Amino acid sequence: MITRIPALAPLTLLLAANPLAAQEATLEQAQIESALTPVVTFRGEEETRPSIEGRMDELGIAAVSTAVFRNGQLEWANGFGEGVDTQTLFQAASLSKSVAATGIVALAMERGVSLDEDISADLAGLDLAVINPAGLPITLRQLLSHTNGASVSGFPGYAVGTNVPTTAQVIMGEDPSNTPTVVISSERQGSRSYSGGGYTIAQYWAEQVTGESFPAIMRRYVLDPVGMERSLFAAIRQEDFPRENVALAYNGDGSEVVGGWNVYPEHAAASLWTTPTEYGRYVASLMAALNGDAGAALPAEVAREVTTVVAAAYGLGIGVADIDGAIRLNHSGSNRGYKSNFMAYPATGDLIVTMTGNDNGWPMIGDVGRTANVTYGWPTSERIIRSRLPASEGELIALSGDYAMQGNGDVIIRVEPDDGKLRVTAPDGSSWNLWRVGNATWIDPDDAQEVTFLMDEDGTVTASDGNQTFVRSGS
Repeated sequence: MITRIPALAPLTLLLAANPLAAQEATLEQAQIESALTPVVTFRGEEETRPSIEGRMDELGIAAVSTAVFRNGQLEWANGFGEGVDTQTLFQAASLSKSVAATGIVALAMERGVSLDEDISADLAGLDLAVINPAGLPITLRQLLSHTNGASVSGFPGYAVGTNVPTTAQVIMGEDPSNTPTVVISSERQGSRSYSGGGYTIAQYWAEQVTGESFPAIMRRYVLDPVGMERSLFAAIRQEDFPRENVALAYNGDGSEVVGGWNVYPEHAAASLWTTPTEYGRYVASLMAALNGDAGAALPAEVAREVTTVVAAAYGLGIGVADIDGAIRLNHSGSNRGYKSNFMAYPATGDLIVTMTGNDNGWPMIGDVGRTANVTYGWPTSERIIRSRLPASEGELIALSGDYAMQGNGDVIIRVEPDDGKLRVTAPDGSSWNLWRVGNATWIDPDDAQEVTFLMDEDGTVTASDGNQTFVRSGS
């Protein structure tokens, strides 16, 4: 539901404060770094525009990194937080899917495998009667576009001290897998239903037909050609990690994820480690290939396949949307303790990638992306303006309590009064504020998510954001 400094300093002041960095910085970089554009403005109140570092303090985020490309070339990149620079690696989470889809499509084309043929015969070692009880065709195009009807939307990862399953064990839901069996449903097939499970089946196919590990396959087809030298697909613990300069994962409450991070053997769905600069290099290469650049590092036919919409503004591992007449490629990523996002515009070769090492990262990613849109004149949504309304202590208390998600009672959020507003805390420790803007409507100023609280005649209190509904315990 509810997932989730001052005005711009003159450039001359920025130059004086850090001459070397300022000389290398563009005016646009200085604007983005020093004055973020909020998503919500309250009428009659002075607008606050914090710097990236100021916003990090507000949200309790230790590590942020971003990179901007213009016309296919790196314009600028910067890291924020102690020890963070442009070489600091982050888990890209579901941004892995685009790279994985590109590599899998390249492999299929090299092997003469159609994206629309049934690959079931190449899935030896899986119990197809269990994962595909209706005997439906399993195709790479459907798996990579989330339209094959596969279950298991995402993965929690494996904490330090736990065993890590094989690809087959993940798919079959066998010990030590911590997710259920991936099952292909005829009811879901044909429509887009986000499935990391489907990506894991595609990963298994690639491993079976090559006899190689998925990280090795991705290095050959994408990472090396593009020049992603520090990047790697890996489910490796902190003590064994083959790279220095890695951003640690933090929970939403500011505590460090034990062991540094969770690992993800679901490589295609979630295991890419990279930097915004290197990921931007991949996206720029994809756009160059799509635009017919003869020197592009990726094959043009691969770029066309992955960026062709299959369903619901989604291609193969990548969102493809028409925003005010401009095609935008994008994807977001969420692993435990890491949040990431990229936006790219093939017509101009412009793109931005932002990564954070905290479960509270979404507001920061939204602020940086929104500010870049405004600064560079990229398509952006209209600013949201609301009137902040008073709420009495009695009203705040009346809405407080523990709320369980309808359909998944194990997900419980806590709502508490907090100095004229409501404070919401999720199971992962991340929290956010809700301010009253209507009789029953409240808004999170960090991401503009509006929530409606309603009380039925029998006293049942619900909170809904239009997609998910939570019911207060004891109502």
